[in-house]
Amino acid sequence: MAYDVIGRMPLVDLRDQVWRKLSALRSLYVDPHSGEEAPGSNDIDALYTKQDLDGAINEALVGVMVDLTVNNNTVLADQTIINVVPNVVEYALPNDMAMLRSLWWKDPSIPYTSYPPNSRTLMHQMDLVVPGDAAQLNGIPTYRRQLNYIVLNDIPTADNVGGIEVRYVKWANFLIGDQDVIETQYAPLVQRLVILGAAISLASQKAFLDVSDMRTEQKAWAARLIVAARLGNMPPFAFMVPMHPNAQGVS
Repeated sequence: MAYDVIGRMPLVDLRDQVWRKLSALRSLYVDPHSGEEAPGSNDIDALYTKQDLDGAINEALVGVMVDLTVNNNTVLADQTIINVVPNVVEYALPNDMAMLRSLWWKDPSIPYTSYPPNSRTLMHQMDLVVPGDAAQLNGIPTYRRQLNYIVLNDIPTADNVGGIEVRYVKWANFLIGDQDVIETQYAPLVQRLVILGAAISLASQKAFLDVSDMRTEQKAWAARLIVAARLGNMPPFAFMVPMHPNAQGVS
């Protein structure tokens, strides 16, 4: 097995670990015809193919990362910008977006630069446009969601390069190449759950084997991951800034 500096295994080794788990289960399998315990088999991959394992591994990865993100939505946090153009109200959100965290508006009069960050104002989602809405009166457009798009409730009248900053949570990248690794600082914990989840799925659904011991191990690793994720989401400090009730938050 090959590990990188933070203990991540590439897909080729994750696959081998799942095969090992499945092989260990088969070695305890009792032959229904002879009643004898069947020995371990070297042709375990004949029942569980590479394609089976890759599918089960990525399925388990998605499930684990969703549970992880629910407990700490900064794990796969990312951001990008949307260029706003005159007379266009519908804009696509990132293709790799799992959850939208927030949108931040830049006034068209402010030139866009990637660094240092510009002052931005939080945009509010409003499915029903209310006349005299405070955000609109302050020049900040509101928006509504439509599939993987946002629709501005106000028609833009000027070019606004980098006008909307999208802060969102990504989907976990699928593992496709043999050297692909899980992309998160919690990978050493996540990969144990991925291995167990893939093995449980294949063993229970394809070979109908008893996976109760694996489920117990899976719960133990899941508990460790959740504790780590929640502790990692605790800020080192907090501060309060008094603001006027009608003031808009500034990034």
